[in-house]
Amino acid sequence: MGRPHNLANGTAAEREILMEFYDATNGPQWYDSPGNNWGRIDVDHCFNWTNVECDDEGRVVKIKIKDNNQSGYLPSSLGGLASLDYLYLAYGTIGGGVPHGLFELRNITFLTIIHHEVNGTLPATLNDDGALDKLEALQLLNNKLSGEIPELHLPSVWALYLRENEFSGKIPSLDNVPQLQSLDLNTNKLEGNIPSLNNVPQLTDPSLYDNKLEGSIPSLDNVPSHH
Repeated sequence: MGRPHNLANGTAAEREILMEFYDATNGPQWYDSPGNNWGRIDVDHCFNWTNVECDDEGRVVKIKIKDNNQSGYLPSSLGGLASLDYLYLAYGTIGGGVPHGLFELRNITFLTIIHHEVNGTLPATLNDDGALDKLEALQLLNNKLSGEIPELHLPSVWALYLRENEFSGKIPSLDNVPQLQSLDLNTNKLEGNIPSLNNVPQLTDPSLYDNKLEGSIPSLDNVPSHH
């Protein structure tokens, strides 16, 4: 435990990104500061900074900050954590936009920013270049995001939770989210018809209430796994 990493392998740059995140989210005011060791230059961030995990090469793979008085904004440099697999930010007052670089992380599997105040729009298309092929869960619920829900090309996503935002327009096609099992879009400003569910055979009980949608939820009876 506590072995140092070769800072020439990119870890020094990632440590700097973590510090930018810490400063941007008012880290000194976090409930567990200063005991969480964030910012200390005399310890290895991979082993000693609370709620940070790294792989064997010293690359940051996990950040989890929950109900820790985090505020401020998310710096665009977060998109530079190329090996990040798991980002979980919950119950705070972080505002500003979601850095679009987070949607270009090729190793991310769980991307969760919930119960904050992030706002603005998402990229027009999610994963048109295959960057998010590993993503399994996208959870951005209970924020202030607006605009249309992006066109979705998410082959591994099984959970899509965007409820309690200010999304408008139509629900995009779900044909390119074939593994989708759980969908929660309630309490937005969505309108129009609900798209076909024929190509999401594992989806059960989508939650779409408190919108301005027309018609009923398409029957799941014709979906293969529901026979």
